[in-house]
Amino acid sequence: MGMSGNTDMRTVAIHISADHLTADLEIGEHRGGTELTLEALRAQVVRDGIAIDADVEQRLAHTATRALSEAEPFRAVIADVRARDSGINWDEGCDPTAMTVATLPGEGVDHYNRVVYVKVKTGDRVATIQPPLERFDVTGTPLNEEATEGGLIVDEGTLSIAPDGTVTAQLHGVLTIEGETVFVSRRLLVPGDVDFSTGNVDFDGSVHVRAGVKDRFVVSATEDVLVDGLIEAATIVTGGALQCRQGMAAKDRGVITVGTNAELGFLNNVQGKVCGDLIVLREILNCDVSVGGTLVCPRGALIGGRVEVGKSVSVGTLGSPAGVPTTLVVGIGESRDISSVDDLLATLAEGIAAIKREYDARKRSARSHEEREQLMELGFEIHERDERLEELQAKRDDAARLIKDNTTVDVTIARRVCLGVSLLAGDTTVTFDRDLEGPVVLSWDEDRRLVFRQAGSASRPLSDVARVIRQAA
Repeated sequence: MGMSGNTDMRTVAIHISADHLTADLEIGEHRGGTELTLEALRAQVVRDGIAIDADVEQRLAHTATRALSEAEPFRAVIADVRARDSGINWDEGCDPTAMTVATLPGEGVDHYNRVVYVKVKTGDRVATIQPPLERFDVTGTPLNEEATEGGLIVDEGTLSIAPDGTVTAQLHGVLTIEGETVFVSRRLLVPGDVDFSTGNVDFDGSVHVRAGVKDRFVVSATEDVLVDGLIEAATIVTGGALQCRQGMAAKDRGVITVGTNAELGFLNNVQGKVCGDLIVLREILNCDVSVGGTLVCPRGALIGGRVEVGKSVSVGTLGSPAGVPTTLVVGIGESRDISSVDDLLATLAEGIAAIKREYDARKRSARSHEEREQLMELGFEIHERDERLEELQAKRDDAARLIKDNTTVDVTIARRVCLGVSLLAGDTTVTFDRDLEGPVVLSWDEDRRLVFRQAGSASRPLSDVARVIRQAA
């Protein structure tokens, strides 16, 4: 209801701020103008373009009451959308600024598996914004800004905001705040070491470690891993590439499993597998590593251990002047597949042998017609399994011959092959009992015999400078 009993006429003016976030109503002197009833003030506000809501209605009622009791001019705020700014409320465990620590039942804190980042999956609810993110200025026009009360902007490319303010992840990753924006990143940034302050890292995406990875810690990522500092006796598992310019000092306990290519400063006492190419800037020392592609260490040395390479090899020095036993296996990738087939064939053969023993035992005791029929069925099963095993063995042998015929040897040593080096290539084993000066290239000849070629000279049999043993076909 209005305040119609008052016929006081005073000047009324509406002042809207430049950003349209606030509006003031100015009540002037008694010089004639607007009748100071609530209905009159409401009409004036509407004429001046102010949107009426419950907050404005309440402020207008207060202003009209005040105008009745105050004769002096005054100015009052009748609209202020700043008070309605959105606030972001994180769901439990989703605040990127908080640290949670995993605990082991009855054993206290599990420092290796503590969590200092928030992993999310597509569809995970992470927060609520109240009221909903869309806001209006005092005239009822939607605001274009997306900032929350805390100054955060929600990236709607990686997070969705429902009409009720629910914030949901739109992809797998880690919840990240950079500057004023909160978003889901497929890249996890670890600002320091992976150590007791972070725990193990297990991430669906790529990982960038700004410092190093300490002993016994694990970094696992479905995509690339980049480590700026030193990798110690840790475990690195990546579905993509691994890059660590400083290198890895594994102390016989470090392991790498790399889905594509790897580039490291050095490898010291490392075990593992690189499915693609391996580039090492300095040395590979006492490692047991399989490389599916090419090994490149043109200015460094491969000393000690066993390194298996599926394709070409380029190293500075192979072995060491001290004669440290060093084994290089080339063209091994496909042979490993054959080894797996051999294991399967052996398992099948063991199974057939067990059935044959059962057949022999039942044959001695079979008396009834039913027992003799069961024995006959078992005999048919043995026959079928034997035939299947023979077929698989023949296919295995054909594959082995094909691999042998297509195995290539392409090994380049820039400086020296040292005493104590063993080279395995296909059916050939080479032992160097003296140094061979480089640059030298090792390869097959047309008869699949290992040959070497030094700078400015023709190819010669490798047996001229090393002990070569070739297995019988």
